[in-house]
Amino acid sequence: MRKRILILLLLISPCLSFNNDSKKNLFIEDQMPFLEPNGFFLKNYSKYVNPFDGILEMYFGLPDTCELEIKIKHDVNNTLVAYLKKDSFPSGYYKVRWNGKDLDNEFAEDGVYIFELKAISKIGSLNSNFVASSILFYLKP
Repeated sequence: MRKRILILLLLISPCLSFNNDSKKNLFIEDQMPFLEPNGFFLKNYSKYVNPFDGILEMYFGLPDTCELEIKIKHDVNNTLVAYLKKDSFPSGYYKVRWNGKDLDNEFAEDGVYIFELKAISKIGSLNSNFVASSILFYLKP
């Protein structure tokens, strides 16, 4: 019964967008608005970009309201390519989409990139920091 309710809630609930980035190169969508994870996590289900649309996706979870910072850096020269910071971000399961554009709103170079996520829990039971990174392979569409 519980699984049926969860599936129904996922089907009828809209995905919430939390993108206030003026450059619009990082997008965050709420994946399960009614659920909270037990701990922090960062997951990369596909390390390669879809060559037809040039979008990379990462998934993360926050057990408490956190200060959130996301960076994408070029692996070779450690140049900051994309950046998003939120002072107060609610707990939940999220998907981050990067459209392959840099801070100048131009397509980034083909190559290896590092996705970094930093979350600082200010309230709740954990009261801790979470830092994780993942390697991404990007090809221009």
